[in-house]
Amino acid sequence: MHGRTTHLVWRAGAVMVALLAWSIAAAETLPQMTYTPVVPGIAYAEARIAEGTLDDSAHEIRVLRVLRDEPTVTLDAAAAFGIIPGVATLTRIIEREAGRGDRIVAAVNADFFRMSGQTQEGLMSGTMVSGGELVRVGRQQGCFWLTDDGVPGIGVLRIGGEVRSGDWVAPIAGVNGDAAEAGVTLYTAAWGWPVQGPCAVAALGAGPLRTQGQCTARVTRRLRANQSRVPQGDEVFIVARGDAAVGAADLHKADEVSLDMGATGLTSPVRMAVGGSVVLVSNGIVVATERAASDRQHPRTAVGYNDNEILLFTCDGRQPDWSVGLYLDQMAVVLQALGCTEALNLDGGGSTTMIVDGRVANRPSGGIQRMISNAVLVRSSAGAGGL
Repeated sequence: MHGRTTHLVWRAGAVMVALLAWSIAAAETLPQMTYTPVVPGIAYAEARIAEGTLDDSAHEIRVLRVLRDEPTVTLDAAAAFGIIPGVATLTRIIEREAGRGDRIVAAVNADFFRMSGQTQEGLMSGTMVSGGELVRVGRQQGCFWLTDDGVPGIGVLRIGGEVRSGDWVAPIAGVNGDAAEAGVTLYTAAWGWPVQGPCAVAALGAGPLRTQGQCTARVTRRLRANQSRVPQGDEVFIVARGDAAVGAADLHKADEVSLDMGATGLTSPVRMAVGGSVVLVSNGIVVATERAASDRQHPRTAVGYNDNEILLFTCDGRQPDWSVGLYLDQMAVVLQALGCTEALNLDGGGSTTMIVDGRVANRPSGGIQRMISNAVLVRSSAGAGGL
């Protein structure tokens, strides 16, 4: 960890925050920042990186720090409408999710996605896990996740497994995405679009599909090649292609199917996950060091962490009189200076939005909030609090 992070102190049930001055290895990168408590375990700051620091432009940044060991705080992911199809503003996502758990005290936009007017509008690019449910296995790029035991990770999250019934065994090649040419692709109610047969329709025995462990499903019907239907409730559609299709054709009503899921390198199920793109910082080292010819200064959103905290970050951009944005390598340096030992780039541009304590904390580049696919939510059970 680079330097000393902000220390939060609580006594006698009241929030008592010691906002200590903290130093960083690259002290010239950031201005002095004052963090304001939101609720126990969560502090927020906004700052302006002046012209002549990173370059000849000014950069408006917003930082939310979340203590990893604060028991009243949880992070989760949320899709625009609880299923993959569709887009909504971050404000609307928060409104929809408000009654589904502890109070949402902060949020940022998350993954890249298919925008309004495109085929399969709202389909996020990467993997998503929400409330422990495996919503989608997406492209194999950067991902941020938290396991059930609160351990964060950034990198490629490889999720797969096997489906078994009797003597038939086939690899699980995907979840809620385009059907793989070989192996089994699973579709749940989170998919939200019709699934084309032929395939077997089964009912999950207990709880949603997770990234880890074995669950049992029982076949309820088959869809013929000329049929299609949207998965509902606890249904899982088993679409087999290539060699896997031979055994799958023998699945009939009442047959029991075992789904054995796993995530490479993890022993605990993933509780939440969102996709991103470029890993910016790894093991405390800036790894996004090369500036591609196509790279431009843009509004940016990122997530990072260290041994003590998880950080959510935005930088405004495309507003010359306010903030021009950052190159990816610039953002990596800033996040390292903020104390991140691991950091990931999320969707930016017009999507970049941070909401803290009910207000939009940054200035979205389009002048209004863009409709987005999913978000990272920060919840607290500690009561009202507030800036």
